[in-house]
Amino acid sequence: MNSFLEDPAGWASTIIAGASLAWNVLQQFQIHSIRRRDDLSQTDLEPFLDSTSNSIVYFRLVGPLTMYDVRIPPQATFGTSPYTPLLAKRLRPNQICHTGFTGENAVLLLPDDFEIEWRSSHMSRSHKIRVSLTEIKKEAWNRSSKSVRQIRERASRP
Repeated sequence: MNSFLEDPAGWASTIIAGASLAWNVLQQFQIHSIRRRDDLSQTDLEPFLDSTSNSIVYFRLVGPLTMYDVRIPPQATFGTSPYTPLLAKRLRPNQICHTGFTGENAVLLLPDDFEIEWRSSHMSRSHKIRVSLTEIKKEAWNRSSKSVRQIRERASRP
């Protein structure tokens, strides 16, 4: 009686099956990697101003991923506390987080592109996302100039 290991055909079929399994695992890994990059490219933070203040900015998460440890990097703390502000521990799709800046019109002093750090769901990879603040800065400018005009009008009334 021949053992499986003594038969050359048994060895060949084992090697072919092992190579096939390894090839399938590699393909699944590549597919997962491509899907992950697609999810990352679809992820965005949509900024908008608080309805009553020019010093509070809200961020809505748009995209399929959940963000963890969403924070403003230390080098980008324009007008915030000296500590790295944590915006959210976990931010799910379509959820909103916010941050406040010191000063009445602090948003106007922010850069046009604001960088925010976050971690993926595996808690191992850190990502950075750039958020354009040009639209909310325009809105803040319009609000502040409108309030200045209203103050001047009130002062000029008898």
